[in-house]
Amino acid sequence: EPVPSEPIVQAPAADPSANKRLVPAPPATTQLTTAWVNNAVPSPSSFDRPLIAIIIDDLGIDQPRSHQAMELPVPLTLAFLPYAPHLLEQIDFGRQHGHEFLVHIPMEALDPHNDPGPDSLTVDLPPEEIVRRLDLALSKFTGYIGINNHMGSRFTMDAASLAPVMTELQQRGLLFLDSRTAPRSIAASTAIDFGVAAVARDVFIDHIRTPE
Repeated sequence: EPVPSEPIVQAPAADPSANKRLVPAPPATTQLTTAWVNNAVPSPSSFDRPLIAIIIDDLGIDQPRSHQAMELPVPLTLAFLPYAPHLLEQIDFGRQHGHEFLVHIPMEALDPHNDPGPDSLTVDLPPEEIVRRLDLALSKFTGYIGINNHMGSRFTMDAASLAPVMTELQQRGLLFLDSRTAPRSIAASTAIDFGVAAVARDVFIDHIRTPE
């Protein structure tokens, strides 16, 4: 079965008590590395035309459909769930077809019925456990450009929880792509504050399944 995606949600009003949580400040100095550039697939220069970056996520669990995506004849950014089976074999197949990769990190949703999967990042975890779970996910394969969030509408609005994630990405020279499952997500702006290359998606393709 395909992995369910989190619907785009409208977050409730901010909880004033959340402001009492300690939010670590960004490092005073940042030494940017270029792991995300080194692992990226080169794209043709196109200074006179618009460019579209297509990311396909939730990959790895449904292996037949994941392989169909990887057989598309254009370079894509593929986001694989870290708990997918036969992950190294799937990544190798995608790499042979000229694609680049993100680690699709499971993060807490606002709706508790939306389960992002094992070892997900949640706002109740202490920073050291967030880093441990992130490191575990990042150890599943190599050669990726960064991460994006699987679900995560709650986690991506929590500055204190995002801080250790962004510190780790900055140290590794990885980028962050905000899937923006919550309109009030602060993940991309937090990443930039921590010296992390970041971008947010503009459109969900086929999120609403109509011909248009």
